Amino acid sequence: MLKCAAFTSELGSEQEKAAILSHWLSDCNQPVIVASSALGIGFDYPHVRWVIHVDAPKKMSSFSQESGRAGRDGQFATSLVILRSTWKPQTDGNLCADEEAMQLYLAQLHCYRGILSQFLDAESDWRWCMANEEEPCQMCGGRGRTDARPAGLQFSLPSAAKEEEAYTGPAEVLRQDQLQDQALERYEQDLRLMAGSCLYCRAMSRRFDHAPMSCSRRFDWVHAKNEAYQAQRAAEKAWIAKYVACWRCYQPQHICRAADPDHEQTACQLPDMVMPLCYGVYRRAGSREWLRKHFHRTFKAQLDYMLWLGETASLGGNECIQANCVAAAALAEFG
Repeated sequence: MLKCAAFTSELGSEQEKAAILSHWLSDCNQPVIVASSALGIGFDYPHVRWVIHVDAPKKMSSFSQESGRAGRDGQFATSLVILRSTWKPQTDGNLCADEEAMQLYLAQLHCYRGILSQFLDAESDWRWCMANEEEPCQMCGGRGRTDARPAGLQFSLPSAAKEEEAYTGPAEVLRQDQLQDQALERYEQDLRLMAGSCLYCRAMSRRFDHAPMSCSRRFDWVHAKNEAYQAQRAAEKAWIAKYVACWRCYQPQHICRAADPDHEQTACQLPDMVMPLCYGVYRRAGSREWLRKHFHRTFKAQLDYMLWLGETASLGGNECIQANCVAAAALAEFG
């Protein structure tokens, strides 16, 4: 279906397999390869961005090797498992520890990093997603924990009775919707707590008890924003895709509908917050390390950063622009 190369253990000699991999890695027009677990162990190409499993992997030991092929260059990468809507964990008691760990991971009950650590590490080294250390997993809602994992805390599947109630396709859709709502509500709440303040100065650790448009330094971020807009306009490209974020306040469409002619909202409710804050994040001391830690990105120039802020992104599953993700991470740190 993908019209790409395939790699399995039965393809032929080692030379033939090497030729398949070589052709895949050198073909810029076809970045995809379909593979069995034969491609997991020992494959160390650094620039794989996605590893997608179709149907549930059987063992955690194999899954950790296969998903671990992504992001070996240290940059952001994604592991995705596609499950049937009717999938549910097995709790029949006939699974080995390796298989039980995989079922627990796929059940989407606990921190993914915590489950991997529980299977792969000694108990004294068990951990979970910690804020400000690594990119938090999907289950941790993009933030991670502030407290270390308690000694002896062991993740497990619920009882069979609870499992039957919890793991159905419709229930999972509702759970994902709830997570999306929670992420957006946190972001909007953090914005409203800072409304009316100059977030550019807040990011720069200056006094910020003044309106953003009365700030004497406001032209710094205004000029940077205009430069990005003009650069994309000259290239005949859109800085921000349609219907993703408001072009006035840069909030996600779920928060601001002022630009929608069919909506009763006519004025932006949270203006002059996103871009001042994002620009301040870039200009403050330690910004390079902060952006690498939170977004696995570095930028050669200010314009590159500003252009990236307009790219379509996801905030807890809600479509937005990268600027909203930067703002959400910064606001969360403000406490």
